[in-house]
Amino acid sequence: EYIAMDSELESIESDLVLWLDASNLDYVFNTSLSDGEVVSTWLDLSGNGNNMVQSSAGSQPILNDDSIVFDGSDDYLEAASFIETNDNITKFIVLDVQSGGNYFCKTDGDSTWESGENVWWLGDGDTYGSGNYPSFVGHGKSYFLANQQIPSEQSLLFFQKDNNAYEAQNYTWASNGQRLGHDDTYDGYNNNADTGTSFALGGCPTTYHGNQLYEGGINEVLIFNGFLTDVEVAKVNYYLSRKWGLESTIDSDGDGY
Repeated sequence: EYIAMDSELESIESDLVLWLDASNLDYVFNTSLSDGEVVSTWLDLSGNGNNMVQSSAGSQPILNDDSIVFDGSDDYLEAASFIETNDNITKFIVLDVQSGGNYFCKTDGDSTWESGENVWWLGDGDTYGSGNYPSFVGHGKSYFLANQQIPSEQSLLFFQKDNNAYEAQNYTWASNGQRLGHDDTYDGYNNNADTGTSFALGGCPTTYHGNQLYEGGINEVLIFNGFLTDVEVAKVNYYLSRKWGLESTIDSDGDGY
């Protein structure tokens, strides 16, 4: 059963800059598509027109049972820039990891990392490599790495960053509603303006950080421009848990129960 965005979330929908739903790629609940079909366009449901596209047939992911599956080799989708990386960002993603890798990024491949580049990946717990540890790098090659892995089966991954300063209390990783521990951040933070380069989902083909494309499935992506309150986060967690059958897995309000 499809569950629409809850009426209780209407107050924060105006801050939603990207909404991707693998059960509704085409605005008509995938009635124009078939399982096993390659995906050239993933339509943005936020109303902002930030559609993810891939014109190269060899780099198009596959639709498989309401999941977009990226092969970890050459699959990725792109969208024109839709949020400044020096703004506050809140991101929810329902995914099913196989071997991790770079699942979302904005980068121009500049090795100086002085241009607002940002990469989110599932790594090996260090600054390079694929795995199940949620990891972020950006703003002068500063890292924020979780020291706990997320499940290999379908789960909800949450990320939030406050760009007023690069300090641990301003960054959050959470898995299935539970905050994750993290290692110390690396120095070198800057908050330089965004270069306006495109975002990529499922891989970062031009990143200096390593051409590690994501291997696994993605069910839903919600990105907000700004911080959500704990109550708002709990509401989004609850919406996603009901929609994807994760009620027994996701701790919607983060209270440990």
